[in-house]
Amino acid sequence: MTVQSALGGRLYPQAGPVASARRVRALIRRHAYLLLKSWPRLVSMAYYPTVTMVLWAFLTIYLKPTTSFLQDAPGFFIGEAAGDAEAFIVGGAELYRESLSRANRLYLTRVRASVEGDTTFPDVEWNNWQLVESEDHDANEKNEHAYRFETYDRR
Repeated sequence: MTVQSALGGRLYPQAGPVASARRVRALIRRHAYLLLKSWPRLVSMAYYPTVTMVLWAFLTIYLKPTTSFLQDAPGFFIGEAAGDAEAFIVGGAELYRESLSRANRLYLTRVRASVEGDTTFPDVEWNNWQLVESEDHDANEKNEHAYRFETYDRR
C-alpha cells in the first residue's frame, strides 16, 4: 500500500524495510533537531554522564585500594537512611567474611536441609558469640524446609 506524500506528491510504501528505514531516519532527525534547538539538553547529556564516570573512576581507582569504605558503604547508607542503629550486610560470602570481624550481632537463618552449592557462610569462632534468641519454624505450605532464626551477640 502506498500513500501520497505532502512533499512533491511522491508515493511512498507504508510497509517493508524501506518504510522502516525512513521512519528510523525521521526519528533520528527529529531527535537531532530537538537537541540542537535546546542547548540545556546538550549540556545535561554531556555533564551528568561525565560527572558520574569521573566520580566512579575516583572511587574505584583511588579509594578502593586504600580503604574498605566501598565494601561497607551500601549497608551503612541503607541503615543510616532508614534511621537504624544497625547496618545489615545482606549477601555474598565475601561480604560476610570481610564484615564478620566488625559485627557485634549476628542474625542467622539456619535452614534444615542439605542442598548442593559452592557458597557457604564463613567459619565463625563461636566461642566469641553468645546465642541470645532462637525461634524454630516447621516446614509448611510456604516453606519447603524447617528453619530456625538465631540471634547472636558478641561476647
